[in-house]
Amino acid sequence: MAATFERVHTVTDYWDGPREGVADFRGAPHVYRSVWRHEADDWDDDRYFLSPIASEEAALAFEDWAIWRRFAEHYRGRVAPAAESLGDWGALPEDLSRHRELRHLLTPILSLNRSRCIVARAEFRSVGPPQRTGLSCLIWRCGGQSLRRSPTTSFCRRLPSNEALQQTAAASSLVE
Repeated sequence: MAATFERVHTVTDYWDGPREGVADFRGAPHVYRSVWRHEADDWDDDRYFLSPIASEEAALAFEDWAIWRRFAEHYRGRVAPAAESLGDWGALPEDLSRHRELRHLLTPILSLNRSRCIVARAEFRSVGPPQRTGLSCLIWRCGGQSLRRSPTTSFCRRLPSNEALQQTAAASSLVE
């Protein structure tokens, strides 16, 4: 059975393509995270860890994504001011309190549940014209398979540099 395209709701990490966020897989929300290949010291081009999350948990991620989108729209084409702390970046002053609360609630939710995790090959596509904000909708299709971890495949990755964070911010604005 061929996989169908499904909605990508958030892209919270981007490096040469989506690396982390929330997307539907077989009709249910899942956290996705790109596989890190230690032997290559790079992301896998198309393999992602997937872990299901509850609809209520996904709603929190969508709310935080809406905060990011308001921030991205406000500063589109302009330089955003430096945040007091890295976790505060991506929220307008009026959204900062709720953003902090959501980040606290989302940290355990967006951590991959290794006991329920699968690996899938995925293909991302932009669809439709850019919205009013200039952002496009992103969809993906993927086929799941059993998780077979090797010593060179990991959930771990390097901490992003400031340049990587800026690239993430710029690229995230490509997604609805």
